[in-house]
Amino acid sequence: VELLLIDEAHHIVLAKAKEGEEDIAEFLKSLLNRIRTQIVLCGLPILANLRDYKQLARRTQPAVLLDPYSWRTIEGRARFLLMLGLFERQLGLPQASGLMDHDLARSIYCSTGGYPGLVSKDLSHGLTMALRSGQDRLSKPLLAEAWDEYNSAGPIPLGLDPDEAPVREESLVRRARLNPYRATGDDFLEAWRLMVAEHGDMGMASVKKRPWQVAAAARDLDLPEAA
Repeated sequence: VELLLIDEAHHIVLAKAKEGEEDIAEFLKSLLNRIRTQIVLCGLPILANLRDYKQLARRTQPAVLLDPYSWRTIEGRARFLLMLGLFERQLGLPQASGLMDHDLARSIYCSTGGYPGLVSKDLSHGLTMALRSGQDRLSKPLLAEAWDEYNSAGPIPLGLDPDEAPVREESLVRRARLNPYRATGDDFLEAWRLMVAEHGDMGMASVKKRPWQVAAAARDLDLPEAA
């Protein structure tokens, strides 16, 4: 064994008391000394908190931060389009799907937030549907159907007026969750806004304070601690 790789390693520090984190740091130090093999911890940036403890401070290398491709920068958008080009070549369909075309690439980014794993999910399921139905390329309508299968809106709620004119189920489902492959105009801007908000939520989750830090801050400010 030349390398020990621990994925989703942030779970070892989430919801831990300070003493628990110190125990984890001590365990990792002892493990490193005993197996004499490099250890790589993969997970959210909250893992960097372990470097607060002297047991690991001098034994760790600088963290490598992997961010999703940014649509806002020239470089980030170029890399995202390059990735779509790689997917395009791997599809093996009779006709080009034009994944790098601005309109379709924008919809793919809105659906996935730029995360390669989510891009792969969308395109892989779209490819399965294309092969199943005999289509020769991935189109936006096809990817919209694939998106709907992954993002079911669930049971349709009853209206409060029994005399209200009924509408097609399809319109209620699409209105409940904006499909970025089908939305246009203001609806697409709303879908994009929701995607950006999810990015922000993930970023806050990755750097949130540990429970014992929140409790200490509450005591300092004489605030009630969260349950």
